[in-house]
Amino acid sequence: MVRLNKLYKVYRNLNNGKLSIKNTEGLVVGHCDAIVLTSVEFKVNRKGVERIRKNKRKEVVATANGNIVSAEGFVSFKDRYFEGLSTYDYFLKTELLKYAFKGDKYNNQTDKVYFNPYEHDTFYTVESNGDFTYKSDVHKAFAVAIDCDGLMLGYGLESDQG
Repeated sequence: MVRLNKLYKVYRNLNNGKLSIKNTEGLVVGHCDAIVLTSVEFKVNRKGVERIRKNKRKEVVATANGNIVSAEGFVSFKDRYFEGLSTYDYFLKTELLKYAFKGDKYNNQTDKVYFNPYEHDTFYTVESNGDFTYKSDVHKAFAVAIDCDGLMLGYGLESDQG
């Protein structure tokens, strides 16, 4: 996966209920209500998942890392801001995202992505073939839309870590 734009880590803030955005230096640049990322990699701290299961206490152990296309309701933290996509990448990716999300978050082009450390070690999708329901690991996505209520919709999902 080629990255030409700045990478950010996004996670659900356990204190304020918003999405927190961290830069590559590990500094929080701000918070938002919803975000769209491209060239996404999902990361999970496995030892953190083990602690959650053992202590039954929430902590941030998972992030969606990618390039920011848009951030709704963004509020800067300590006068820090995020760097968006270049003009060319923004145009190209937003045109592709129009197809992926088609203005309606609930369509057949996207899949819901979940993370629940009590149930699964990674981000995952839930699929059903009529007889069985099963979970599939997700490690990458072309794009993902996340809101602060926990809804994640992914497009171009990949299950390999390589």
